[in-house]
Amino acid sequence: MTNYVIRLRNWDDQPQRVKTDRTDARAMLNALDRFMAGNPHALALVRVPTEAQERQRSESRLRQSLRRDLKMIGQRGRGLGLQSGYRLTGKWYGKRNWPVLPVPAWLIELLTPLRSAALALHEQVRVQTARIEAASTQPIPKGLGALTEQILAREVGDWTHFQNRRQVGSYLGPCPSEHSSGQRQQRGSVTKCGNPRLRWALCEAAWRRLKYQPQYRLCQKWRGQILDPKTLGGRKKQLIVALARGFGVDGWRLCTGQTTPEKLGLVLAD
Repeated sequence: MTNYVIRLRNWDDQPQRVKTDRTDARAMLNALDRFMAGNPHALALVRVPTEAQERQRSESRLRQSLRRDLKMIGQRGRGLGLQSGYRLTGKWYGKRNWPVLPVPAWLIELLTPLRSAALALHEQVRVQTARIEAASTQPIPKGLGALTEQILAREVGDWTHFQNRRQVGSYLGPCPSEHSSGQRQQRGSVTKCGNPRLRWALCEAAWRRLKYQPQYRLCQKWRGQILDPKTLGGRKKQLIVALARGFGVDGWRLCTGQTTPEKLGLVLAD
């Protein structure tokens, strides 16, 4: 017996506004019949990671959750200060800023529990970051960073299950939406389908790539436009997303042995 894990979808293809277990089962069986008959687009299969891959991915996602909680507590403290007429900026709970906060003693007393929670979360983020970075042992391109490299590797799991660059771009998510028919072709903002953690990691790496990898083939193509002060902010974002998408595809090619860093113009970190 073969079990298939499929992506969530709305099985009401013709909006009849009728959804029951029976109608969903019938639609799934019809799609499964087409899939078994040789139509690979009838079902969108989901790759199930191994237990080891899931544990590694959970470590990086836990770090992201801790950072989100830390940011939330920091914002809560700033809100408490604004409520009383005081503006707290930056890491107000840090060892450097806390002793010199320009607030009265009664507000310090209110902020103390939030500071204790923020310091504990900050330490946990530091520990998780060091643990994840320590797992990076292979040479990586300059400017990528061990943390980003591990986030990409853990979220993807296995680059070899992609068959072509279209599958890579679809999984990464920074692909433009499209509404075309006949001779008319119209593209819009990115679809944001795929893995959101990979998308923001690649976009962050794209900005660093402009600085540390000027000889990279895609940086040579778009670096001048991105750094041009006359380029509008919206256009810069489009170019950064395009750079991130191209870097993701090149990462797949590197990990599957289809190319080398030298051919792409990448310089490895010392």
